[in-house]
Amino acid sequence: MIQKIVVILLTIAVLTQSMEVYIGSLDGAHKVVGEVYAISSTQIRIDGFSYDGTAPDAYFWGGSGSPSEDGYIIPDENGGTDPLEEYTNKDIILSLPGALDTTDYISVWCREFNANFDHVDIPSDILDQLEASTKEESEESDEENTVIPEIVEFDNCVELFENQLQVSWSLDENIDAINFKLEGIIEDDEWMGFGLSGKSDSTFMVGADVTIAYFDGSEPVALDFDISSRSQCSNGDGVCPDTSSELENDVFNISGYRIDGITTITYSRPIESLEDGDISYATSGDSYVAFGIGPLSEDKLVLKHSVRTPTGFTVDFSETGETCEKLENENTEVTEPFSDLPAFLSDETNIRVTIGPSFGDRGYTHVTGKSSWGIAFYLNGWLIPELEVVRGTTYTFTVETGNDPELSTKNHPFYITTSSEGGIEQVSDSDETVYAGYEDGEPTIAGRHCEIIFVDTELEKMGDLEDEIECDEGEAAILEWTPDDETPDELYYQCTKHKYLGWKITVVDAKEEDEASSSVMIRAVIMISFITWLLV
Repeated sequence: MIQKIVVILLTIAVLTQSMEVYIGSLDGAHKVVGEVYAISSTQIRIDGFSYDGTAPDAYFWGGSGSPSEDGYIIPDENGGTDPLEEYTNKDIILSLPGALDTTDYISVWCREFNANFDHVDIPSDILDQLEASTKEESEESDEENTVIPEIVEFDNCVELFENQLQVSWSLDENIDAINFKLEGIIEDDEWMGFGLSGKSDSTFMVGADVTIAYFDGSEPVALDFDISSRSQCSNGDGVCPDTSSELENDVFNISGYRIDGITTITYSRPIESLEDGDISYATSGDSYVAFGIGPLSEDKLVLKHSVRTPTGFTVDFSETGETCEKLENENTEVTEPFSDLPAFLSDETNIRVTIGPSFGDRGYTHVTGKSSWGIAFYLNGWLIPELEVVRGTTYTFTVETGNDPELSTKNHPFYITTSSEGGIEQVSDSDETVYAGYEDGEPTIAGRHCEIIFVDTELEKMGDLEDEIECDEGEAAILEWTPDDETPDELYYQCTKHKYLGWKITVVDAKEEDEASSSVMIRAVIMISFITWLLV
């Protein structure tokens, strides 16, 4: 079985390594030798790597400038960070913590003696070279020499969503890990995820330990996520990758491909948990699992699932021998957006701000062209309307979007900004300009949580949907804001903690006829006053 898995991983690696750039040779102390290649934006391959294994504290090492103690460990080919053992003429693939252009070198380094056994320098234009290599190879290939991979199946498989998502696996005792294949019918801007439930005796999202997988361009991605709450990731809380909390991504051996609209990503995970937040896999008996599919934002932020785990779903991770039917991409259904969106608000100076569902392609994405985390702001009952405001006019916002600091799903402070994304608290060096709702690094406008609940969502117009609103105890927050001559023509109302909840504000000057009417009125008042004075 191990041989079959190796064939899978090597075969898939061929697909994802169509681009390859030679970096240089290793030939140094402790019999370190090898030929180093860049094979993706985050991976290198070392052919024929050897090292005598006698140094007390040696690692693959990366960093800025020249090799030094200020660098960092690059996990070995199994994703481990223990000191290196002996290698003899072995071909290995290393996955870097970040993109190749964020490190200046790859070294074999001993921390105890601050010794560089040898290293190769990473060209500053390495990503450009990889792109050029891919283009050149593409131009030279044709149908006769195109390699079609031999797809070798894992021995065990469970269908998670009918003809949409399935997971296959096999135990790998050599590295104390489980090798997974996650296969789904998803779009380019969607993720698929699978892992263990947050509770050992039931289906539960909070506390779940899952792998989120997707393609970033041509690169397969698989990341270890710990789910601390049912909200968008913000400052390490919510649906967040381990790396956002300074933990390691324990997923390794990542490969993937796309064929006929079906995305396949393989990866390995340790059987035993390695750090806080991770959950160990039981290799016999039923385990409650968590899985789903959902959208990605433009910057690859994982957004709320569109389909999720049915209650009570379990998987036996022993060698069950169960199989799955081959996925067939029959997804031709097109979701029509609400016909009365986008909505516009003007001539309204009193505005109630609440929370409600984003409606994905029917709503938020249709209006903005971006994906949102399952919820969005509603202004006077309308999903993210474009708000027109007039300079010199005061607007009163009654904000009921949540203010619970212990529950991020009910904590969405409202602010007005130049950022089309929002989430200023997620960005340490934001260059946006704030016009209201956020001062000295803290949100200032956050009232009780009120959420719009829709009873029927199948109608053509959002305005025809029957809805009700549920509010927590507490008071609304009040924001009074008067745009002036210094206010730019375009702003956005957003959430300080989470991205992609709001939309656009258009700022206009007072209309000339209004100004003329005001002038006539003033003159009339003066004239009446003058006449009254004469008659007295």
